Amino acid sequence: MNPLQIQSKLLSCRIREIALCCSLIFLCVFKLNAQEVVNTSRFLSGVFDQITGNTQATIPVSHSDESSIHSFKPAYIKDAEFRTETKDFDLGDQSYRIRVSPSTKAIRSAEEQLYEAYTQEPRDEGQTIFYSRLESAYEFWIDQFVVNSQATLYEDWKAVLEDKKKVTEKLLLVDNFDLSDYFEVDNEIKELHIKMMSAGQRSELYQNPFTASEVSYEFDDMISIDDIKSFVTSFNPASIENTLKEEEYLYDQIMLEKELDLEIAESRQILKFAEISYSGPHNDPFREKVSFGVGLRLPWDGDSRLKIHELQYKLDNINFDKTIQIRELFVAASEEKYKLLHQIRVHEELVKLREEQAAKSEEFIQTIALTEGFNPLHALEIKEQSIKAKLELIDSLEDIYRSYISFLKRSELLYHSPYRNYLI
Repeated sequence: MNPLQIQSKLLSCRIREIALCCSLIFLCVFKLNAQEVVNTSRFLSGVFDQITGNTQATIPVSHSDESSIHSFKPAYIKDAEFRTETKDFDLGDQSYRIRVSPSTKAIRSAEEQLYEAYTQEPRDEGQTIFYSRLESAYEFWIDQFVVNSQATLYEDWKAVLEDKKKVTEKLLLVDNFDLSDYFEVDNEIKELHIKMMSAGQRSELYQNPFTASEVSYEFDDMISIDDIKSFVTSFNPASIENTLKEEEYLYDQIMLEKELDLEIAESRQILKFAEISYSGPHNDPFREKVSFGVGLRLPWDGDSRLKIHELQYKLDNINFDKTIQIRELFVAASEEKYKLLHQIRVHEELVKLREEQAAKSEEFIQTIALTEGFNPLHALEIKEQSIKAKLELIDSLEDIYRSYISFLKRSELLYHSPYRNYLI
């Protein structure tokens, strides 16, 4: 399978991409025993080792390797022309002309250097795959963090709903009991079952490649929201000096310089052609039998002037294009930065609100528990609302982590080597 086919498979589906890439990472990097525990630090360290360790094996044959197979030798003769004419099909009066357009040492040298520049063209097929694997590893770990965080709360929610169902079943025997409460609890149990089944299938999709090793994950070393806030706040997008296209800009500059050198060398060629003519046997004293001729090029002619100015213009604009690219990167990184900081501020306010609600709910439960005729459904409903609030906070956390990864990608921090673990 060639790299382009691999890349198309990686882009077909994000979840399949994450599962496939991370399964390869685990199988190649982690030789895990039963009940092995992997934390954030170990997981991404293995990812970095796998990516950097297989760079040479994965990248296809480079142009420089191909140049050793397909060597280039510039021609000494640019053009050769043979021409013959006859009059009234009289072969005895046949004339012949040979014209040769030679090359020069400067032109041949410029052609060799231009070909050598062709062989240095950067290929990013393999690097694109590495970046996709790196992105997939981050996305995979965030997904696992969310799934594992939700799993415990789902179990707690399930226990609360089962208790509510038991209470409502007993209350069915009480006169004037509202049956809608019973059916509402029953529907909530079914909806929760669907949520748990969906999360379980999502987790199984990721875990399938690792079931033989019975891998378990720990997220104790996961970067906190406060640390993300501190890091992003201190990051200055204006400090970005280079982009991932730096190598492409350098290659374009070299190519234009070599093309310009060739055009200048050709424009300085004085001898355009040399020819020899044979007019055949004749007795005309005013007509030569053999003649020689040359074509000279004036140094001020305009044959290559437009092309030279075009290449000079493009060469002058390389740095301008690079500056524009850096500015676009600055804008993208700035947008992601302020979007992420806004999400963090909203999350902080949400945490404060939910903490206040939890404190009031706990106080309310303690108060009504001492009253006569206490209905346990009230306490269970308050506990259920507390679990829903925690799940809401997990959704908010997921949004922040997703935006954090997006910020790392848009600013290109994620791809800079040596790779850094931005999740610890």
